[in-house]
Amino acid sequence: MFNFLERKRNKIIDDIYKKEELEKEKENAIKLESIIDLAKKIIKEEGRNLLPIKVYIDSIGESVRQRYILKLYCGEKVIMAADLFEDLGFRLKKYFSEDTSREGDEYEYEICLNKHLIIPAAWNKDRFVSNVTKIGRDCNNPFSYDFINHMSYLFFPIGIVILYNGNHSVLTGILKNEGKIKTNNAFDLRNKYNQIRFDGTYYREIETDEILHKVKNFELGAIFEIGRVLAENNIDLF
Repeated sequence: MFNFLERKRNKIIDDIYKKEELEKEKENAIKLESIIDLAKKIIKEEGRNLLPIKVYIDSIGESVRQRYILKLYCGEKVIMAADLFEDLGFRLKKYFSEDTSREGDEYEYEICLNKHLIIPAAWNKDRFVSNVTKIGRDCNNPFSYDFINHMSYLFFPIGIVILYNGNHSVLTGILKNEGKIKTNNAFDLRNKYNQIRFDGTYYREIETDEILHKVKNFELGAIFEIGRVLAENNIDLF
């Protein structure tokens, strides 16, 4: 009798949880639809003027960057760069290949810390204090690019950068509005738009509808899908 009641109780809890999850997924799909619709309207209204859609994308990505910064300040665990990559549809388990026509030593892209959207994942408060108090024009030590330490990926066509090394010094440059970095790691999301899609909660394989990844940062999945709209309109933001 006890086991029967326990199983029944667990089923009720599972059913409630599944219902809540489904409702959340529906809400996320509606939010995503609104974001994509607004991107389409901006592109249609402004034609070949790319600044409006760029600032729109950057404002969405900025919310992720600010969330990570606040986690650092509050001493909370910071999700590492690998999760940021997966939330942009990059390095998903089934699509781990870094196939891109824009990667290699023959290409080197200069990225301005006060112009382009760069998302670092600074995680150590002591390192942050050391960097923010020692790097910058205010410290008579202007930010300078270190090709050994500063490693990042530039994503086309959306024009945003995910940092995977040198997080604390680059964050300092961003906060102090100075400096440049370079990268020859570039990934074109257009290589993935015929394979995967973001539905507001999950990345799915287009052919089978198989779930590949549940995102941690909704905004990055939304930016991935805005990139699809850019690709359809032959727009590149870098």
